[in-house]
Amino acid sequence: MKKRLLVPLLALCCILSALMPLNITSAADGDPFASLTCSSFISNSARREYIDTMMRYYLNSNPAIVTALDNGKSAIFMFEGGSDNYTGSGYSTDASNIRNQAVCIVVQKKNGSYQITFYNENSSSVPSQPQSTTGGASNGQTTLMDGIYTVYTWNHQSKYGALQINTTKGYYTPPSNLNGLVNTASGINIHTRTTARAESGGSAWSWGCQVIGYGNSSDNAFNSFMKTVAGITYNVWNYWGSFNTITSGKDAGYYILDRQLALGGLTALYNSTALANITKASREAYAAATATYLNRCTYYPSHCDIKTAKETKAMSYPCTSEVDSESTVVATLSADHNITANALFLNSKGEYWYRILCYGDTVGYIYAGDTEFISENRSDLRIEDSNAPSNVATGNIFVVKGTVKTTYNLLTGVSAYALSGFDNNGAVATGGRTAVYGYSFSLQGSVVDNALEFNKLSAGNYTYVIWCNVENHHAISGSEKTSSVTAVLIKEAYFTVGGNTAVYTVLYNGNGGSTVVSSQPKLHGTALKLTESIPVRDGYTFLGWSESATASSATYASGGSYNANANITLYAVWKQNESTPEYTLGDVNDDGKIDQYDYILVKRHYFETRILSEDEALRADVNRDGKVDQYDYILIARHYFGTFVIG
Repeated sequence: MKKRLLVPLLALCCILSALMPLNITSAADGDPFASLTCSSFISNSARREYIDTMMRYYLNSNPAIVTALDNGKSAIFMFEGGSDNYTGSGYSTDASNIRNQAVCIVVQKKNGSYQITFYNENSSSVPSQPQSTTGGASNGQTTLMDGIYTVYTWNHQSKYGALQINTTKGYYTPPSNLNGLVNTASGINIHTRTTARAESGGSAWSWGCQVIGYGNSSDNAFNSFMKTVAGITYNVWNYWGSFNTITSGKDAGYYILDRQLALGGLTALYNSTALANITKASREAYAAATATYLNRCTYYPSHCDIKTAKETKAMSYPCTSEVDSESTVVATLSADHNITANALFLNSKGEYWYRILCYGDTVGYIYAGDTEFISENRSDLRIEDSNAPSNVATGNIFVVKGTVKTTYNLLTGVSAYALSGFDNNGAVATGGRTAVYGYSFSLQGSVVDNALEFNKLSAGNYTYVIWCNVENHHAISGSEKTSSVTAVLIKEAYFTVGGNTAVYTVLYNGNGGSTVVSSQPKLHGTALKLTESIPVRDGYTFLGWSESATASSATYASGGSYNANANITLYAVWKQNESTPEYTLGDVNDDGKIDQYDYILVKRHYFETRILSEDEALRADVNRDGKVDQYDYILIARHYFGTFVIG
């Protein structure tokens, strides 16, 4: 039952966690409402703790209610689903359904302190038949939306004393439009009913009003309610009469309606859209009230695997009810239960709590003193939309793409290097590192990207790597923690740089030809045969094969071969044609298109962070004035965004 009630509440809390919280004070900070509790009449701990928390929140965050209390008025709370009568089985649309599932609480100021002066668990805020549309007094009832309202004394249908809620808006959900609509709702009253069960007949009970207690005897709870709030005793009735016992229109204080504890059951009456609209105010209040507790805690980035050292409870906040009385139980975890934590909090009592997920996406907190640390977890580290160099001609650049991301570990640094050889432990040939503090870092155009000067690499084999440094915390007891900063390799790729050579490994395919296998060395156990089955390179002539990456002429003529079991990497040797190849103005990196990468190259050249090669400068001089400057990169940028056409 707890799971049924609390999971929707916690999910709604997570969705709205980004709302600006309203600060409230704790008992230790002198909260004047700290002593307000329903512990003497609500036995269910989850409901009791929710009601206590929200009563204090509504009072602390609404000065107008406090002013009313100080002037002798009342704060009338109606927590639907808060009664111990609530079974969690839901609310039927049948008019005979028993609905004694709300608790009504009246708070007043007596003898200089704020006190609960009335409560009743046989109450309801739910219309008898909210989906009926056939007309008549018992059909098409408007549902009062959650929120805070002023209330006045009133004579219900001019027959007996009641209160009227000051509102002109309600919510109506006919079957033809279950999503509902806001409509006028004058005359929503707070009254009583003759019996605990909704029966047929004119005096059954609520057709849209709020009801408190039942019965037609002098000890009816509603009598006590009216005497408490309005100072008069309700006239007992046995039939419909006309009493007019109250002077209508006298300010009685505020009425606060909150249905969060009944969300699971109310899905029988309203679909998700209607229910979200009806409970919007209480949902936002709950999100704000829960956020305030986390604001009093210290957050540490953490992502680690832990296990429970004994049976323990996951709570809705990082606190036990015995310590702060603001938390409810989300789940009970057995001993030796393995789980992944995704944050660490230090609460105001000096206790460390891990944040975990229960029941899918429902957030819970577990006391670190009841757990054992297993290992740090790096599964959330990743690089998205990244690229990697392959065959880079000598003097050419390579623009780095990709975004380094983490969900729970905290990024403190990102580095990218080209290392000598096909080895992630090789010497640094080019690259750099930058400090980061956050959960995302874009490489393109960054300090790291600018430090990768591929155009200065000599011919040879290299390994392209991206590392990130992450900060991670974990508890070593309920009152102690440790932290680590670890470098994690998240990208590794091999590439080559060649002057007039391009690297290919060829493998005899058994049919008299050869196949390009990859751009890095591989071990082969079959005979190699050299042929001219090599991709065409515009502006160059293929001369043949060489075992040296720096050779200016072919060592072996086309058609040469190696014996079986030869382990060798061969380099295709090229000679540039005498004629100058055609080029496209603006296509600085000569990749067949004019885009943001060309703009970046020209901008770097202008600011002297990376000088263009002779061929690149020729393609970059868009306005053909003999120099590459800001006017050229402006024209390239305008071409890319479609406001100018080069050519």
